[in-house]
Amino acid sequence: MESLTRLRDARRTVARTQRRIWLAQALAGPALVLFGVVTLGAVTLWWRRRSLGNGRHELPDTQGAHRVDDAVGEAQVS
Repeated sequence: MESLTRLRDARRTVARTQRRIWLAQALAGPALVLFGVVTLGAVTLWWRRRSLGNGRHELPDTQGAHRVDDAVGEAQVS
């Protein structure tokens, strides 16, 4: 009878391990898809922000366009 008990315990252990492996495999697919979507979104946002050329390092087209004349007539750099 002792061998039957050990066999039953071993079968439960194997079944429990197989369930855990199956669960890990079942969750790995959606996790990888979600990771890919988030990564693609982050790269897209980064690329769009980079390619917009938001003007931080660009000079104005005409000379003095960045100056504002005040009431006294002195030019101030804005």
